[in-house]
Amino acid sequence: MATYAELITEAQERFVRAVDGVDREVLESEPAVGTWNASDVTAHVDDWAKEILAALECALGGPQPANQPVADGEQFNTEHAAMHTGESWDTVIGNLSTTMTNAADFARRVTPEQATQPVAPPWGGATTIGDLLESFPGHHNEHAAELEAWRAGRRG
Repeated sequence: MATYAELITEAQERFVRAVDGVDREVLESEPAVGTWNASDVTAHVDDWAKEILAALECALGGPQPANQPVADGEQFNTEHAAMHTGESWDTVIGNLSTTMTNAADFARRVTPEQATQPVAPPWGGATTIGDLLESFPGHHNEHAAELEAWRAGRRG
């Protein structure tokens, strides 16, 4: 069975492959998922990955994330999308790559005992560190599939 770090790395690789070779201008302007272009989707995935990582770090003794729990996910998405308006593809994919490298590094440090510890996810409620680690590839793969479908539709 793959480790959390391997699953995170594989999901990031899939996400990048979903748009590999597509012109940057297209990634920054053409709607790919609803009204969001690929750059918007990438920034969205990065925003949530950062929130997840902050929650995980808090569970192992780090600071309490200032804006968690996120009371309204749609409002979070809308506000953060606006914050990324005009960012280049290179910026958003670079940010996501850094965040996912940090997530994989974090996952490598988590012991099996720690993986069973409770954690408050960014969206509220309760889960375990292991389950929250699995949300990285889950969210990545969800949006990678959307980008793959968009790309396939562009060819058709």
